[in-house]
Amino acid sequence: MSPAEPLPLLVYGTLREDGVRGAVIGRDVGVNPCVFTGFRVVYYPGATYPGLVVAPGAVAEGLLVMGLDAFDLVVLDLYEGPGYRREIIGLEPEYGGSAQVYMPTPPIGPEAADWTFAHWSAHHRSEKFRAEARWARETARARWQGQITP
Repeated sequence: MSPAEPLPLLVYGTLREDGVRGAVIGRDVGVNPCVFTGFRVVYYPGATYPGLVVAPGAVAEGLLVMGLDAFDLVVLDLYEGPGYRREIIGLEPEYGGSAQVYMPTPPIGPEAADWTFAHWSAHHRSEKFRAEARWARETARARWQGQITP
């Protein structure tokens, strides 16, 4: 990673799906599996997609997305929307020590049900997510080029 390159992005939910990630970012990017501790992937309140909660001793799985640039992060911020904020978390040294991750903005209690990528893939994955991803990319491109303001 060069000094100008952002930290990798840890994705733990719908962006683990190649089609969704490709539709959002608009190009292929490198990904590496990642196991991280101290968090649980749970259902976001009232939704079929996940949020991440701090859970000492827990272990979660995701992907580290490598090679993102500033425009990619604008697109990803739009895709995630106001229900998430991008933060930096610590990772085990074998995964580079730290990464960016989208944390939910509403509080999610410890009683929240566990979310799994396998269940979501089998029951909830749809073109809807790809359509939202394309909208985010097109909106970000227009903002990036100064055609619209936030």
